Amino acid sequence: MSKLQEYLGEEWATLLKPMLESDYFKRVGKEVNVGKFSTRKIFPHKDNMFRAFKLCPPSKVKVIILGRGVYDDGTSNGVPFSSSFIGMNGTTKTLLQEIEEDIYNGFILDQDPDLTRLAEQGVLLLGTSLTVEKGKIEHSEKVWNKFIRHVLTTLSDTYPALVYIIRDEIAMAMMPKIDKESNFIIHTSNVTKGSAFSRTNEILEEVAIAVGKNPDNYKIEW
Repeated sequence: MSKLQEYLGEEWATLLKPMLESDYFKRVGKEVNVGKFSTRKIFPHKDNMFRAFKLCPPSKVKVIILGRGVYDDGTSNGVPFSSSFIGMNGTTKTLLQEIEEDIYNGFILDQDPDLTRLAEQGVLLLGTSLTVEKGKIEHSEKVWNKFIRHVLTTLSDTYPALVYIIRDEIAMAMMPKIDKESNFIIHTSNVTKGSAFSRTNEILEEVAIAVGKNPDNYKIEW
């Protein structure tokens, strides 16, 4: 098993094989590969840049949350929008507050900022960039743009009836890669404030019933 296959997981490595073997992706590798003595700082560590994929193989994906979710402050743990540190960044805090308002009637639950629990339930937390160089967020997004778009296109073409939660305008620009006829798209600015997650579970319940699965087991425990 190659190192890249180990990082991504076998399912993703197979699904994305043409992209992973492309000249473009080789250039990405060179861009984000920081040498031992380099002064450049890139987050998260290369061992964690595909962690969100490894935790959530494509056949298990139910929901994709897309937006700017990787940070250059050292808090990123390889799962976009997530942090392993108590002093969480603003984006993680906002996401957890929205979940609390929507799902838990506004009760502050002191939720763990490490969102591994969502990834393990079939939520692919996908940043508009998988790595960020310190002070160069926009540049990092340009580096990864083609890869993220390819992931969206491949998922959309291969697995119908997925829910896409679009978090910001950068993510919104990638929507043409998603088949709107066979998937569900929720833009957080276009739904009632804080209702994206309950609406997602309503959709998942409908999908589960349509395919003969238990809806209670198919919904996400946010």
